[in-house]
Amino acid sequence: MYDGAATDAGPQIIATASDYVDTPVVFRQYSCPSCWIALSSAVVPVDHPDHAATLGRLTVTA
Repeated sequence: MYDGAATDAGPQIIATASDYVDTPVVFRQYSCPSCWIALSSAVVPVDHPDHAATLGRLTVTA
């Protein structure tokens, strides 16, 4: 998992988040640990629940 500045999401993120929301935001990305393909990417509030890590399709099941 990577957490970084919202501008790390790419050149399409040019607005200042504080102009639109009252809480700080981060760019959150989950990648495959072996091939580094992005599985989930989002610009979300810092305290946003981390749902991507709990999705059954992203975790190994017995």
